[in-house]
Amino acid sequence: MASNTCFSNFDNSCKFENCIYKLMKHLSYFTFTIYALLTFNLEAQNKYSDYNNKKTTFVYEDFSNNNRNWRSGTSNESNGFVSDGHYYWNSLNAKSKNSTRPFYNFDDTRDFEIEVRFRRWSGAENNALHALIFGGGYDERFYFGYTPNGSFRVDEYKDSKYKIIKNYTKTTAINKTGFNKLTIRKIGNKFEFYINSVFVYSTYARKLHGVRFGFQTPKYTKLKIDYLKLSYLKPSYAIYNAVSVKKKFPFFEEYFLNNKNNWSKGDGITSKGFMGSYTYYWQSLESKTKSTSKFISIDTSKDFELEAKIRCLSAGKNTILQSFIFGGVGNKRYYFGFNTEGSFRISKYDGSKYVAIKDWAESSAIKPNNYNLLTVRKIENTMYFFINEKLVHQCKSLKFYGNKFGFEAASNSKLEIDDLMMSYIEGL
Repeated sequence: MASNTCFSNFDNSCKFENCIYKLMKHLSYFTFTIYALLTFNLEAQNKYSDYNNKKTTFVYEDFSNNNRNWRSGTSNESNGFVSDGHYYWNSLNAKSKNSTRPFYNFDDTRDFEIEVRFRRWSGAENNALHALIFGGGYDERFYFGYTPNGSFRVDEYKDSKYKIIKNYTKTTAINKTGFNKLTIRKIGNKFEFYINSVFVYSTYARKLHGVRFGFQTPKYTKLKIDYLKLSYLKPSYAIYNAVSVKKKFPFFEEYFLNNKNNWSKGDGITSKGFMGSYTYYWQSLESKTKSTSKFISIDTSKDFELEAKIRCLSAGKNTILQSFIFGGVGNKRYYFGFNTEGSFRISKYDGSKYVAIKDWAESSAIKPNNYNLLTVRKIENTMYFFINEKLVHQCKSLKFYGNKFGFEAASNSKLEIDDLMMSYIEGL
């Protein structure tokens, strides 16, 4: 988001004055922002299939033998053994038991996936956690597990006590009598959790305590473990958060603190533009669309991201397009916009006619009566379009006509424009 980028790139991109005004401007969103960072209960694209062909597996433990020296043998408290391509781990008393081992080549600074498949083989503890252990150190670790009665839980063990990250939550994704596949993904600054390929929870990514991974079995319970798999994820730029704020380097930031960039004021008869409280208002006063734009130099050979936050205050008709304009010259330009009925359109005007790149389509991402964050992201030869951080379209990279960027209000419509942020993306 623009405000995060401002602070993270303070030294080379933002003036202190802009940051202070930006904080004031978005004070009304502050509570929501902090809540989102703490809970990360996202409405984003959480699909298991997003990374089906975008991962490199570097550990695949299929338990064809015990060359990795998982806990084995029998004591008064536990026993473990490998047999028939499975690892069996058993608690013999009234305490849960852990079996872990280190994977020293694991790099938690990268995006990764941890996946296991196991089941309860014997025991009657329907309310106890059968868990994957991940990111363990000497005496600290994380747990992601399920109960045979149909709940999952995520927690951390640190300083000799458990800290709940996500308390027991019911889900129909759990197989109560058979194998369950548990998957954890770290993507950018968040963790995603899946059970049997079904997304169940996400939260901000914690720093792992170490490189130990394994299993916890409840008291008097035996687990039958099919496999453990560790993989690095290749970025899927169709996911908004796949590009972190640290990799965005702004080359144009407009917060509308004033009109130093000389946005159009209109003629007062057919159009009108003026600065408000850290926002820019642009209005068509007749039955024609009206645009306002600026020349902003951009190197389209680089990867980049364009973001504009727009609200439609009034519309001549609910079906007409309110747009962000990009890559234009003269009367040639591209449009990415929405209407107040909840549909969007991506198109271009080639100087003689309008051509749809993505024709009208409904999207639940659109907030008809609120701000909408429109994002155009170009990575290599692909362009991605997001509304409020949800992907709505992707296509082959578009060749810009020129360097004009701005906004278009539909006939008899008024727009409130909050931000315009343009950044190069580096270090992917």
